[in-house]
Parts: sequence; structure tokens; C-alpha cells
Amino acid sequence: CVCVCVCVCVCVWVWVVPVVCSHFSNVRAVLQGACHMVAMEIAHEPLVRQALRHVFRTRAVLHVKPTKKGKKMIDDTHPCYAFKYLKNKPVRDLRGDDFLKIEQAESDHLIEVKISVDIDYGSEKRNSTSHTYLEEVKTLFYRDEFSSVVEKWNAQRAATVTLAIQKVLFPIMEKELRQTLLQEAKDHVLRSCALKFRQMLDMAPYPVLRDDAPSDSRARVVACAYLPDRTVPSYLLQNCSLLPVTELFPPT
Repeated sequence: CVCVCVCVCVCVWVWVVPVVCSHFSNVRAVLQGACHMVAMEIAHEPLVRQALRHVFRTRAVLHVKPTKKGKKMIDDTHPCYAFKYLKNKPVRDLRGDDFLKIEQAESDHLIEVKISVDIDYGSEKRNSTSHTYLEEVKTLFYRDEFSSVVEKWNAQRAATVTLAIQKVLFPIMEKELRQTLLQEAKDHVLRSCALKFRQMLDMAPYPVLRDDAPSDSRARVVACAYLPDRTVPSYLLQNCSLLPVTELFPPT
């Protein structure tokens, strides 16, 4: 990518003098256009997206703060009470339907959610020793030489990488991560419901007594059905042989 960036920018720089149009009327505009083109090439590179997707999955953190409405609505009985205030919570630590609750509260305008790939250390530490992921990527494009020309090229490379990652890839990766976390939370709910339903159904059949057993100890079954028509029975009492005993109608 560095070679492509250098070659494209050099070619544009060589031909900048004769190129005059409404969009690129000066040297700076042509150079910005070249940086934008290279940034789009970097942003659409499959290997770059694969690497950044892995970084988001492993390093992304969650920030949650309540809105004015959420401060009043979210109390200790609210499902999202545990997520009312979050800062630098790794998304890999979310369990079960956690993100589904967060998404629901956000859609109800109770909280504001932000996902970032960098830990927020606060304004005091941010200016001292903290390094962002963007700064780590920029170092891969730098040339470690000491001259004014190299420094200018490093500045152009840094601007190109910043445009590709911060303006294009970060929003795309955040949207993909949100969709992945939401789908995983929904799948967890489906699995939990299916397991609960299976436990309710996975039981032995009710023992049916013999016909010569006392009538008060025989099994009876109540079948329920609802229809708007009050002339149709809503409840049917059956004996152990599934023969109707009593029909009950809804009250008029």
C-alpha cells in the first residue's frame, strides 16, 4: 500500500501543472484528491478489512451513558440498570442477552452507546503516554529517515491512513460489530427459549388409571379453546379415555 501511495502521489505531482479543472484547480487540491483515492484503495483492501475486523472484535470497548430521560426511567428494577453507566467495557466480556438489552434501551432513547477501538483514559492521561490504534497503524507507513522531503511524504501518508481508517473503516467496522453482537444476543435468547420449552415438554406421560379404579381417582383432562362465538364451548372436560364429560361455555 505504501508503494501504491507513493507511486500515485508522485504521478499526480508530476502532472499537477497541466491539470486544471473546477475540482482540482491547484496543487493542494490535486494532492488531496490523490490521498483520497489511495485512502479508498486501502479501505477496500480485503486483507485490511479482515485485520481491522479482528482488531475490533478483540480490542473494541463499550461506552454507555444515560440520556436525560434514561436518568429518570432506568432504576434498580429496569433490565438495563446494570448497563446504565459503562466505560471501557470490552465487548468480548458481554454475555448472553446483554447487548440486546443495551440495544433496546438505546432504541427507547434511554442511553447513548459508543463503540471504540481505543480505551478512553481521560483527558489527563490521553496527552501523556497513551497510544491509539490509529497511531500504531501510522507507524507502519512511516519512513525512518531525516530530511524535509521524507517528513512531507510521511505527513501525506499519515493523512491518507487517517482518512482510510478513521473516516471510512471505523464506522463500517462499528456497524458490523453492532450487528454481530445483536445477532449473537438474539441467538442466545432463541437457544434459551428452546431449551426451556424442551424441558417443559420432555416429561413422562401422565399415568392412566384402569377403568375399574374409583371415579374420584381417575385422570381427567381439561381442553381449552377460545372463539369469539359464545355459542361454542370454550372448555371441555374429558375423562381418562378422552371422552367428553362436561362442556363449559364462556359467561355471557
